[in-house]
Amino acid sequence: MLALQKSTELLIRKLPFQRLVKEIAQNLKTDVRFQLSCLDALQEAAEAYLVGIFEDTNLCAVGTS
Repeated sequence: MLALQKSTELLIRKLPFQRLVKEIAQNLKTDVRFQLSCLDALQEAAEAYLVGIFEDTNLCAVGTS
Protein backbone atom coordinates (compact mmCIF):
# COMPACT_ATOMS: atom_id res chain seq x y z
CA MET A 1 0.00 0.00 0.00
CA LEU A 2 2.81 2.43 0.82
CA ALA A 3 4.39 1.78 -2.56
CA LEU A 4 1.18 2.89 -4.27
CA GLN A 5 0.94 5.99 -2.08
CA LYS A 6 4.45 7.10 -3.02
CA SER A 7 4.05 6.30 -6.71
CA THR A 8 2.99 8.87 -9.28
CA GLU A 9 2.21 6.24 -11.90
CA LEU A 10 -1.32 5.74 -13.13
CA LEU A 11 -3.24 3.00 -11.33
CA ILE A 12 -5.65 2.10 -14.14
CA ARG A 13 -4.11 0.61 -17.26
CA LYS A 14 -4.26 2.99 -20.22
CA LEU A 15 -5.76 0.79 -22.92
CA PRO A 16 -8.80 -0.46 -20.96
CA PHE A 17 -9.49 3.10 -19.77
CA GLN A 18 -9.28 4.45 -23.32
CA ARG A 19 -11.63 1.75 -24.58
CA LEU A 20 -14.13 2.60 -21.85
CA VAL A 21 -14.03 6.32 -22.65
CA LYS A 22 -14.47 5.65 -26.36
CA GLU A 23 -17.35 3.25 -25.71
CA ILE A 24 -19.16 5.78 -23.51
CA ALA A 25 -18.57 8.52 -26.09
CA GLN A 26 -19.94 6.30 -28.89
CA ASN A 27 -23.13 5.79 -26.89
CA LEU A 28 -23.59 9.56 -26.70
CA LYS A 29 -22.53 10.49 -30.23
CA THR A 30 -21.22 8.44 -33.13
CA ASP A 31 -17.96 9.17 -34.93
CA VAL A 32 -16.19 10.73 -31.97
CA ARG A 33 -12.40 10.97 -31.94
CA PHE A 34 -10.03 11.79 -29.10
CA GLN A 35 -6.50 13.10 -29.05
CA LEU A 36 -4.13 11.02 -26.95
CA SER A 37 -3.44 14.02 -24.71
CA CYS A 38 -7.18 14.34 -24.06
CA LEU A 39 -7.44 10.69 -23.01
CA ASP A 40 -4.42 11.10 -20.74
CA ALA A 41 -5.97 14.19 -19.12
CA LEU A 42 -9.28 12.36 -18.61
CA GLN A 43 -7.48 9.46 -16.97
CA GLU A 44 -5.49 11.74 -14.68
CA ALA A 45 -8.67 13.54 -13.64
CA ALA A 46 -10.62 10.31 -13.14
CA GLU A 47 -7.89 8.80 -10.98
CA ALA A 48 -7.53 11.99 -8.93
CA TYR A 49 -11.29 11.97 -8.35
CA LEU A 50 -11.29 8.30 -7.31
CA VAL A 51 -8.35 8.83 -4.96
CA GLY A 52 -10.25 11.69 -3.33
CA ILE A 53 -13.34 9.51 -2.92
CA PHE A 54 -11.25 6.74 -1.34
CA GLU A 55 -9.55 9.20 1.00
CA ASP A 56 -12.92 10.58 2.13
CA THR A 57 -14.27 7.05 2.57
CA ASN A 58 -11.26 6.13 4.68
CA LEU A 59 -11.75 9.21 6.87
CA CYS A 60 -15.40 8.25 7.40
CA ALA A 61 -14.44 4.67 8.28
CA VAL A 62 -11.76 5.80 10.74
CA GLY A 63 -14.09 8.36 12.29
CA THR A 64 -16.80 5.80 13.04
CA SER A 65 -14.55 3.41 14.94
